[in-house]
Amino acid sequence: MTTDKPKNTAPEQAPQGFLQKMLDAVSHPFYLVDASNYQVLLANEASGFPADYKGTPCYKLTHNSDHPCSGSDHPCSIEECKRTKGPVVMEHVHTDARGGEIIVEIHAYPLLDEQGEVSQVIEYCLDISDKRGLERQLRQAQKMESIATMAGGIAHDFNNILTVILGFSDLARSILPPEHEAVPYLEEVLKASRRARDLVAQILAFSRQGETCPQAIFLTPIVKESIKLLRATLPANIKLEANISPDCGKVLADPGQFHQVLMNICTNAFQAMEDSGGILSISQKVVKIKPVELEKMNALSPGTYVCLQVSDTGIGMNPLTVERIFEPYFTTKGQGSGLGLSVAYGIIKHFGGDIKVKSEQGLGSTFRIYLPEMLDDPEVIDDELLPKGNEHLIIVDDEATIINLAQRMLEKLGYKVTAFTESQQALEAVLARPAEFDLLLSDYMMPGLSGLALARQITEAGIRLPVIIFSGYRLPKESMQGTEKLGVRDILKKPFDMRVLSASIRNALGTS
Repeated sequence: MTTDKPKNTAPEQAPQGFLQKMLDAVSHPFYLVDASNYQVLLANEASGFPADYKGTPCYKLTHNSDHPCSGSDHPCSIEECKRTKGPVVMEHVHTDARGGEIIVEIHAYPLLDEQGEVSQVIEYCLDISDKRGLERQLRQAQKMESIATMAGGIAHDFNNILTVILGFSDLARSILPPEHEAVPYLEEVLKASRRARDLVAQILAFSRQGETCPQAIFLTPIVKESIKLLRATLPANIKLEANISPDCGKVLADPGQFHQVLMNICTNAFQAMEDSGGILSISQKVVKIKPVELEKMNALSPGTYVCLQVSDTGIGMNPLTVERIFEPYFTTKGQGSGLGLSVAYGIIKHFGGDIKVKSEQGLGSTFRIYLPEMLDDPEVIDDELLPKGNEHLIIVDDEATIINLAQRMLEKLGYKVTAFTESQQALEAVLARPAEFDLLLSDYMMPGLSGLALARQITEAGIRLPVIIFSGYRLPKESMQGTEKLGVRDILKKPFDMRVLSASIRNALGTS
């Protein structure tokens, strides 16, 4: 009887170099470090280490440093593993093969010897530079929005104070004889007040709360006119180059304000080259932003944009300066108010665009202005085709300019209009003469009674009056739930045109 030898079921020994091939298949940097002397014993291809890396300290390979990492900014992952004898996760700034800096998330795992001490450490790194960059952009955008909101609020209040100062100073000067000794003093007060008024206008432009006249315009004529002006004013040591595409469509903007934006940015570029000279380049073209590019184009939506680029070969800026250049009153120069770029930023954001900045010290700066391209010309509204009526409408808004505009629009459509800037007065009028009014148009956000509170009190008084609410804010859905019971027939977003307003009124009144 013969006995067969048992089959060898052990796995075949891995061929030489198999471990290295396996590590090279990993797309993230992966290496093994001796915990006693920081020398790298094994590394994969993604680490980017030179061919003779073995025996080189990890801090030399990853930081190009002559000493181990230390301090709160770059604590040593090896020492942390030796201290905790457990896995460690931390962030470092590594130097890549080309000398550039990347932000990495280090995952370190200790290997213990027979005595339970850390003998080696396995590390792999994740490049989180883009992630941190997006977080930084988001923080910057949130900071700028907060600053803009605060600046706008202060500017509005300051405008009210200036109105009193200007008004009473002017009145005092008018009742004094020209030779009175107080007249020169009042002239200085008026002069300073007017300068303050102009400053407030700039702050309001930054906060996107100033008065604008947006219209569908081609940027090319404005850009070319600005270039002519720049050529006449630039010193001889600065060369101006222009490349303006003729294929750019219209954008929605205020011509005067866009000219101000361009001149502010070009002035900034000129000052960066004032001493040494250089080249100022202005170009304009159409760009398309795809959904996959949104992370890099933070604050912009997918679509087609007219992009105006202003580049200089000046002194450039460091990253900290780039982060702050759009803040009001921030300036690196001993002159100027520090409002030029912040005003430009506010204007472009107001028209749905954005400004991107790329700069490096000694290599100049590039500003890219993006404004959404209008693919179709806005439809011309024919007044004769608009639905009209002769009903009596009551309109409420705490802004007198809005009241004046809406009243003119409605009267042009044939309606009788009673307008109020205080909601309490409007309520008293409706309660006193409920049969006189056919429709209430009210702003959503007002001091005292809001638009919905006004509609609620009218309904609770037993008066059935259809209501149209309008607002300059995007109203949350939960705030508008159940408003049908209050008579709300429509919600309009400011600004609205005559076509939208007339159609909404006819729908609310139930007639065509």
